[in-house]
Amino acid sequence: MIRGCAAILILAFGILISFSCHAEDNFDGQNIFAAEGKISAIDTFKSTVTVKSLILYPVIKYKEVNLFISPSTKIMNKSGPISIFDLIMGNPVEVKYAGKDDILEALLIKVTK
Repeated sequence: MIRGCAAILILAFGILISFSCHAEDNFDGQNIFAAEGKISAIDTFKSTVTVKSLILYPVIKYKEVNLFISPSTKIMNKSGPISIFDLIMGNPVEVKYAGKDDILEALLIKVTK
């Protein structure tokens, strides 16, 4: 009896975790991507930030991601929320963004320095 209850709890917990992960991978029908790198360009007039990240597999190369900063984008550092005007080129960041066609919208930019 106890083994059956434990198995059911483990199964229910696994299903709950899979649903929460699936919801994060899809945002309004768009796939969510993550990147880690440094800010290589900031355009406050167009509300864009470019993040340059290192890709190690299969060939070592750099990838630049140009992100649109919408009003709903959360930009954070260790002390709390900041604005696009507080970002500095060269700062290391972690970003989550959603892609639709050629437009990549930033959902979260976290300054790690």
